[in-house]
Amino acid sequence: MKRVTRFFLVSVTLCLAALAWSAGAVSAQPVDQADTGDVQMTVRVGFDGYVQTEAWTPVFITASNDGADISGELHIEVDGISGVSTTYSRPIELPGGSRKQVTLYINGVSGFGDQLEVGLYEDNRLILVEQVKIEPVSADTLLIGLWSDAPAGLVDLALVMPSSGETRVAFLTEDDLPETTTGWSALDVLVVADADTGKLTDPQLAALYGWLSGGGRLLIVGGLGAGRTTAGLGDLTPLMPDSTETVSMEPLVTLIGIGMPAQAIMEAPVATGDLTPSAHVLASSDGVPLICMQQVGYGRVSFVAFDPYLEPLNSWKAMPAVWAYILSEGEARPAWAYGFIPYWQYARDAVAAVPGVKLPSVIQLCGFLGLYVVLIGPVNYFVLARMKKRELAWFTIPLLIILFSGIAYITGFQLRGSRVILHRLALIQSWGEDEPARVDALLGVWSPRRARYDIDVQPGMVAYPMSRDIGGALTGTGGATITEGEAFTLSDVRVDVGSVQPYVIEGYTTEVPEISGSITIQPDLDGLRFVGEVVNDTGMTLEDASLVLGQSVVQLGDLAAGEVLPIDQISGLGSASAAPGAALDPYPADYSYYSSYYDEFSTQVINGYCYGSPEYQRRCNLLASVRTGLAHGSGVYLFGWGDSIPLTTDVQDAASEVVDMALYVVELPTTLEEQDRQQMEVPPGLTVWELIDDDGYWYPDMSPYYFSLWQDNAPTFHFEPGPYVPPMGVDSFVVHMEASYFDEEYNRIPRVSLYNVQTGKFDQFQFDFGDNIVGNAADYVDAGGGVTIRIETGIGDTYGLTIDRLDVTFIGTTRSEE
Repeated sequence: MKRVTRFFLVSVTLCLAALAWSAGAVSAQPVDQADTGDVQMTVRVGFDGYVQTEAWTPVFITASNDGADISGELHIEVDGISGVSTTYSRPIELPGGSRKQVTLYINGVSGFGDQLEVGLYEDNRLILVEQVKIEPVSADTLLIGLWSDAPAGLVDLALVMPSSGETRVAFLTEDDLPETTTGWSALDVLVVADADTGKLTDPQLAALYGWLSGGGRLLIVGGLGAGRTTAGLGDLTPLMPDSTETVSMEPLVTLIGIGMPAQAIMEAPVATGDLTPSAHVLASSDGVPLICMQQVGYGRVSFVAFDPYLEPLNSWKAMPAVWAYILSEGEARPAWAYGFIPYWQYARDAVAAVPGVKLPSVIQLCGFLGLYVVLIGPVNYFVLARMKKRELAWFTIPLLIILFSGIAYITGFQLRGSRVILHRLALIQSWGEDEPARVDALLGVWSPRRARYDIDVQPGMVAYPMSRDIGGALTGTGGATITEGEAFTLSDVRVDVGSVQPYVIEGYTTEVPEISGSITIQPDLDGLRFVGEVVNDTGMTLEDASLVLGQSVVQLGDLAAGEVLPIDQISGLGSASAAPGAALDPYPADYSYYSSYYDEFSTQVINGYCYGSPEYQRRCNLLASVRTGLAHGSGVYLFGWGDSIPLTTDVQDAASEVVDMALYVVELPTTLEEQDRQQMEVPPGLTVWELIDDDGYWYPDMSPYYFSLWQDNAPTFHFEPGPYVPPMGVDSFVVHMEASYFDEEYNRIPRVSLYNVQTGKFDQFQFDFGDNIVGNAADYVDAGGGVTIRIETGIGDTYGLTIDRLDVTFIGTTRSEE
């Protein structure tokens, strides 16, 4: 017996060793150099080698063949941080004597590697591999692309620092600019100086325009070469240069507050020309614009008329401050404008909740099992006993088992149906008819049986599998293959019975939702009044439409197809919004991996309770999956829910149905009606807050709504009217403070102090829970019209306290801007 056991163990060991050796031999298959000596390949990755994790990266590949014809595929395998391996492939034909350039787009490159490998395959055989160095950067690193024939004069751009303190400058040419908008996503700023933009192709210009609409920033450096620099940019430039003029640079010194050397000649040539109607001048000299800008969707284009290569600017030490000022001007994007957040919990829950796909109820299951037990037991025994043939139980019991198994199988098959379901949820953002709309979509592939599918995605859109950390009962995991060409194809999508394989689809579309309107904002005693109209020409009903300004939501109800809805509403209800982030920051500073946005804003936008129904749950999860923070921009946005998405996804060789849900967000053009000496109240819903000092607070997302105070803990908040509120003089303000549980007997009321702008110190007030009026506003309202509040536990309070609300209402009169 021992001999047999020993023989068995030795045999198993030898078999495992053989399998391991064979697997290693397959994975380490060498390149056949005899067949590929005439094939060459060069690779450029990202922007000057910089690759941003969780963003699309262009990979530019040039392949040449001086030998026999090759019909192959280019492969790039990306091992994401979650462990999911995704292969991006593209067919390539290389006849003998040919040379081709192609671009692959990849997503999810891990931040831990420093190399990327590109393989050329023919008939599943690796014939050539090329490795290239990369430098991963995070989403909050400011990546500046510099396209210039003389970049040395602009290297001080690297000294411009966002809140994260990390900036990288990539030196580019026109060949490094992708022809697909999503390929630009890692780039935050493009600086064009002394470069011929006339070399840009039409696809590159379209991609540039889409990138700007989504929040990109273009900085055009003029000077003597302005005509060449703007040659291919058309109406993107806020100033159309046609001549030069010599003017004083003194306004730049005044703007930045840093002087030039005493001996410096203060005059320099600048580009001059006509401003576009939407241009806004930031600095001028004797009426000649020095710096101007214009908005394009969420993005902006800045134009500097002076030449930084010439004196006195070339040796001026304050030029980094000038660039920082220019790039900081403009509006920060709202929290939903960055695409899906890398914390995939909400996206997983949204895409897994396929409407119409559900398990039988507990009552149904119990009834089925009860019937089965009764029939196979008492009924079967009673019938056979009456027939006096109980020995037939050897046949009737197996027959009943087979019968019920068949019924269960057929019932389950009927419940699952026979068609593939493409469950699609999307955020559609638009800014006007002349600008492309942005599409951020989730795609869940649900199958009634175990199968594999190929799914074509609309040309111009890109797709990738959702990260593995979404693992759940209804969602599949594993590797994926993305085939690129004229369009993306999700290849060999493997779906188990009743499970969902989730993907993300992103891109821009010219099928802009036909939703338009205009809003005039008027100061009012109760806040701000919206007057105007909204027009729905989409051909579908927008359900639960609402106007959003900051944290304030004005619900409009359903907006029928073709309806023109007049607007006359008061805005201001709701909580204070987080202050817009610094426009220089590439990513919201208040983003946290542990953020949870089932809040009052969500319930108002969906017009229901997040847990009230599966439909409301899906809406909340979709909204939460794209809210990277609590700042909601400075515009007026129309929100509405629709049942169709401007996106095509086709399953090859299989019947399928599409189930859509979309959140449409349209930034409406607004006009602020200035009224001098108009009495006005600014409620919390029209204010913004900022955490000045958390005083060591442990929670990552501290806000003035529902936070805990502990002994010796004193967080400090700043409140001010939002950027959409007209200039006003504050006569008084009200501090609102609420808590669910407090006990005055044990001194549970916190201590509140206001920062005195006259003395530079905090003054303590005897505030109670509720509304506390401060009449002498001049002592506490700063130059920006805001107040700073510090709150801490009461003296001797060792138990701590939970504050549900701390915010401010401002009361005063408007004033015209001078």
